[in-house]
Amino acid sequence: MEALRGGIRAKGAARAFPGGLPTLSVVTVAKNDARGLEETLSSVRGQTHPSIEQVVVDGGSTDGTQDVLRRLDDRIDLWVSGPDGGIYDAMNKGAALATGEWVQFLNAGDGYCAPDTAARVLALPIGEADLVYGATDFLGGDRLGVVEPEPLERLWRTMPFCHQSLLARRDLLAARPFDLRYRISADFDLVFAAHEEGKRFFRAGFPIARHHPGFSHASRARAVYERWRIVRRRRTGTNALASSLDPARVRIDERIVPMGPGRLRIPFLAGAIERRARSRGHSAYRWSDFRTELVALGLALRRRIDAVHFLDAEHSMLFFPGWRRRLGRLASKTRILASFHQPPGILEKTVDPGIVRRADAVLAVSSEQADFLRALAPGADVRVLLLGVDTDAFSPPEAGPPAEGRPFRCLAGGVWLRDYDAFFRTARILGARAPGAFELHAVAGRLEIPAGLDNVVAHRDVPDAELLGLYRGADALFLPLKAATANNVLLEGMACGLPIVSSDLAAVREYAGNGGARLVKGNDPEAFASELEALRRDPDLRARMSRASRARALSLSWQNIAVEYARLYEETP
Repeated sequence: MEALRGGIRAKGAARAFPGGLPTLSVVTVAKNDARGLEETLSSVRGQTHPSIEQVVVDGGSTDGTQDVLRRLDDRIDLWVSGPDGGIYDAMNKGAALATGEWVQFLNAGDGYCAPDTAARVLALPIGEADLVYGATDFLGGDRLGVVEPEPLERLWRTMPFCHQSLLARRDLLAARPFDLRYRISADFDLVFAAHEEGKRFFRAGFPIARHHPGFSHASRARAVYERWRIVRRRRTGTNALASSLDPARVRIDERIVPMGPGRLRIPFLAGAIERRARSRGHSAYRWSDFRTELVALGLALRRRIDAVHFLDAEHSMLFFPGWRRRLGRLASKTRILASFHQPPGILEKTVDPGIVRRADAVLAVSSEQADFLRALAPGADVRVLLLGVDTDAFSPPEAGPPAEGRPFRCLAGGVWLRDYDAFFRTARILGARAPGAFELHAVAGRLEIPAGLDNVVAHRDVPDAELLGLYRGADALFLPLKAATANNVLLEGMACGLPIVSSDLAAVREYAGNGGARLVKGNDPEAFASELEALRRDPDLRARMSRASRARALSLSWQNIAVEYARLYEETP
């Protein structure tokens, strides 16, 4: 069906707005809600701010919605009516049609809290802010009345405000439209990405929009799941693999498995499955892993997939290889690829050699790990595919070397297999030898700093933009490790051009041993302190190591590593 168009702009005209005032485009999405649409249009027309453009995107309504649009044609700047791919597709269309400096989405049935709301928002000292948000007056559902925004620090776990009470710069929406993979939480994805990328938020101290919520309980569950996927997708290194693969070569159906119990848990069945997993040495296997293996089995039986790649095979692969073997020709064309990430000392306690042998390709992220897997499961096709890094997201600062006169900043990150005892002992040595000369930063969720270490700073719940700032503001990455295969913090630090001081482990040598790292045997704090002091004294050494780190990271960019994965996926059974 061809889209209908109307409104002032459709006739080749345009309203003249007063100069010197910010312009706001209100985008209203509607579908078979004539009454709600008319209420929203009335609320927008009643605003005292003179520079408001009204854009309506109707999804091809069959009730009286189009009659409302035609009747109010001379009061709407532009309206279109035709099929769309859902609410976020319609919102993207509306944003693309908008011409204002700012865009706000008030969908059918929504409205402003007061006639002067838009004028008050646009009169705030917004400055260079990219997004302005405020409270919402809920007119139904579980929450009634005005609900204040949650702190942005909690964005990783909840949508802090309603998108109806958000104004975003049009340029931001043009550069990053709503992601249509998310049916319910694409607004959360937009806000979460903006926050992680360091966009500037400004909070209005008053309610902005009235909203009639329309979520069912099923929709709420879907929203929670989508938000969890969004957070994990943006904060987990291996998930960059999917977006780096050439879609012309590989079509990806990505299933992200929660580390916890997951959804739709059937207690007695889940308990039995998890006990069976523990009896086979898979203590990390959970109900959510079982459900994902069932989904993969269904796709294999319907011949919908050529390969199943278990990206964290230590905890997510248990039953599928046996199911495929027992089903014979029904599922035999689906290849099994299994990636392992843990070092040998952990794999020997958590992996069943029989399951490893049933994989068509066993992927190690370091040569030492590959040697262990070959010895664990003789006959298995074990290959080494190094972990990649996003060298666009993680890059050196544009400015030159830091100003003199401040402490030499060393950065560590993460908790798993980190040797913070050596980290703290090194900090104490540096503090005694050169008081005030060193500052050691640690990005870790739960890290207790021993008393008396004034030169150590802990960071918790750090968003991506702040983490990137910490990398770029550091002089060296100081990463004592108890064991290692691949390490995201190491790779990200290398991508940001940091000289590396770390533990002399085989995997660290494989990733960073090209002139960008100084490695210490046995995690000796005295040796660590000496290496950091040498770096502080010698800016030329730092510069050489920085260049070497960045060069090695570029060779490990996901764009390069993804080519190797694509070749692997294209192999025929």
